[in-house]
Formats: sequence, C-alpha cells, structure tokens
Amino acid sequence: MTKSQNKHNRLHGTSAPLHEDLTILIESDEISPTQDIKVRGKRLSEEFGWEKEDCAKIWCFGPDNTGPNLVVDMTKGVQYMNEIKESIVSSFQWSSKLGVLCDENMRGMRFNIIDS
Repeated sequence: MTKSQNKHNRLHGTSAPLHEDLTILIESDEISPTQDIKVRGKRLSEEFGWEKEDCAKIWCFGPDNTGPNLVVDMTKGVQYMNEIKESIVSSFQWSSKLGVLCDENMRGMRFNIIDS
C-alpha cells in the first residue's frame, strides 16, 4: 500500500508468481507486448485461466519492456490511473532489472494494482 503526497489517495498491490510455462512463452517471444491484445488475451485466458479484463489491462512487461514479469491494472472505476501509469511503469522497469537482492533480474512475477 502506498499513499499520495496529500494523503487522500491510496494504491494497493499484490504479487504472485507466473506459471512457469507462461514465463517460458514470454521469454521465447510467443507472448509479447507487441502482440495483438485480443490474441494475447485469448491465449492467456484459455491456457492460463486469466480473466479477460485483466488480459486487456497489462501495463507492461519487464525488465526492458520484454521480460517475463508483468504489471496488471486490476482497478475498477478508479479515476486518473493513466496519470500515474508512467511513474509506475518506470519504477517497475528499474526494480525488475535490479531485482530485490543481488542486482539480479526478476523473473516470473505478476504485480497487480488493486483498489480497496
């Protein structure tokens, strides 16, 4: 959970590992950020059980916009999310590149932005 500077807005997040097969498909470019959203969404929902709405709201892959980590906007009816998207994507790219420990790239994680 994080708060805005004026303490009026809060963002919550969850994370979970991606299925190993999905991680391999992303690394082999069979699922990519440049792929058609409908095609990618159909495959994610049929093969990995993702909700169709979540498939359409993938903000980015990381690190380097191609890696096997994802940020997904799972908020419903929250205003001004596009205004903070660039900041979240930028910090995600940096943290997925350097990792949590030992400056290693992160691999196989899904981060969900949720509203409470």
